[in-house]
Amino acid sequence: MVQQIVISSSPYTSTKIKDEGLQYLQDNGYTDLSEELIENDTRLTSECRTHPGLIEAVEELPQDSVGFLQIVEIPDDVDWYLGSKLSQEIIVEEHRTWP
Repeated sequence: MVQQIVISSSPYTSTKIKDEGLQYLQDNGYTDLSEELIENDTRLTSECRTHPGLIEAVEELPQDSVGFLQIVEIPDDVDWYLGSKLSQEIIVEEHRTWP
């Protein structure tokens, strides 16, 4: 199985959802997510990046309607966090460290 995570597809745009994406969420019953995004000034939090409603919006709407976001699939058993490489958002696998 895989888990889907939404990240920015462009290093030149912020990781925010546009009004068209918010409207899609509200129209399709994801009001909890749209309200959370509005509270965060439409910035994507780590928690909302795996929300089925956001994934659906990114899949269904043209890229410029949701804010140049893309879906990345990683194995289901991977612990991850968001990082960046050359100003581009990336998903990084969590590794164990010891002192």
